[in-house]
This record gives sequence, C-alpha cells and structure tokens, in this order.
Amino acid sequence: MCQPLQFQGKQAVGKLESSSSVKAVHDDGSQKHRLIIADQGSGLRFLVDSGADVSVIPRNAADRKRTETETPRLFAANGSAIDTYGTKRLTLSLGLRRKFPWDFIVANVTRPILGADFMHHYALLIDLKETQGPPRAERARRLTGEKLKAAKSDFEHMLTQGICRPSKSQWASPLHLVLKKSGEWRACGDYRRLNACTKPDKYPVPHLHDFSHKLRDCSMFTTLDLERAYHQIPVAEEDRPKTAVITPFGLFEFNVMTFGLCNAAQ
Repeated sequence: MCQPLQFQGKQAVGKLESSSSVKAVHDDGSQKHRLIIADQGSGLRFLVDSGADVSVIPRNAADRKRTETETPRLFAANGSAIDTYGTKRLTLSLGLRRKFPWDFIVANVTRPILGADFMHHYALLIDLKETQGPPRAERARRLTGEKLKAAKSDFEHMLTQGICRPSKSQWASPLHLVLKKSGEWRACGDYRRLNACTKPDKYPVPHLHDFSHKLRDCSMFTTLDLERAYHQIPVAEEDRPKTAVITPFGLFEFNVMTFGLCNAAQ
C-alpha cells in the first residue's frame, strides 16, 4: 500500500528573508489538502512542506525554560518573529525502509514541519498519487449457502480480532472466497480494479537462490511459521478505506494487510 501519509492539504511556508532568516506559518485550519506524515518512534505528525526552507519541531516544557539561542530567525507569514530554542536531533521512522536522523530547529510553533532542507538532503520526492482517479466500487456478489456461512464466520472472527472493521468507504471491492487445502474457505477481496489504479512498488525482492547462498557456513537455523502472516502488517490509517470489501452482509475495511493487494509482497 501507500506509505504512511495522510492527505490533509498543503500550506505554503515562506522563503528566506535573508541569508540568516526564514519564514514559516503554523496550521490555522484555513488550508486544505495538507500532507501529513507520522514518525512511528516519537508519534509526531509532520506537515510535509517543500516550501519551508528549514525543518522545525515545537518546543516542549523544558524548552520553554531555555533562552533563545543563535539559530536562524524564523518569521511567520504576517512578518512576526518566531522564537527559536536551539536544535534537537531526532531519528525519524517514516515507514520508508530506513531511518532519517536530522537536526531540527526547536521553535515556538504548533506543528512539526519537514522542510526543503530535509527533502533535499535525503533526495525525497512528494508524490500524492498512489492511486489515481475516483474510488472504484462494485456490487456485492451473491454467494451459495455454504460460502455465505463461511464468509460470515470468517468476518466475525476478523472483527473480533481487530483484523477488519465496519466501513463507510467509497471504495468497494467484491468478496472473493478461496478454497484452502484443508477444505475451508478463506475470505479476501477481489482487488483487480483497485490494483489497476495503484502505482506498483518496484522495490526489489531478494531472489531465493541469493538468499540460500548467504546461508553458507551458517550453523544455526530457525524456522518460523506465522499464522496469517499478512495480518501481522498494519495498513496506514488513511489507506484502510481503499481495502474495503463489499459482502451481502456489509462493507468492511482492513486494519492490517490482506490478500490480493498488488504491493502487499513488498
């Protein structure tokens, strides 16, 4: 699925006033389509803004006791100065397969901001179009008595375990039932229309022969078989409505990875 991004709007942050000053504005609720990304370690939700020259984080109670230090002066969009309190190094975990250490300016702002300095250093590009076009929706498919009973039982179990939840999504992929070797039915979504409008993730998956080659000279081995391994991987909150599956007995979206999504193997 998509990276852990939330579509809430884009807000312009000012440019450098001089070689030692920048402009910045905080969230006043007047803009739409902001792009928010969450750090899994600290829980901070950063406004991603390529128009901001520097990356900042709000001050905390300890920072309020510190005097203003020699950091670049920040200015709001209306020209008023923003107090700064030195820098603080954070290592961000943004769900992008690596860590991002960075020295943030601590400032009297209400929201953390990832600016152009961070984006340029790590060569990151902002891409909001993980899925294109309007939501895809289909009608629920009729099921035989045996399949209907199995599907209800499976969804009741997944609801109890927190694997899925009732949905009001505009997306709706039809239910598909797969017969397992044990003779039981496994419920999943027929995501072909969703996959057709999703940008594929081409990150390379290790080849099995290369993996086996690395086992040379190893003496200790562990095998691990996870029950419903896909369900061990959480789906970003803003992407969960896209996983919605329509059934004869309701619409459900998944909190964790489910079968059939084109980027699931990545």
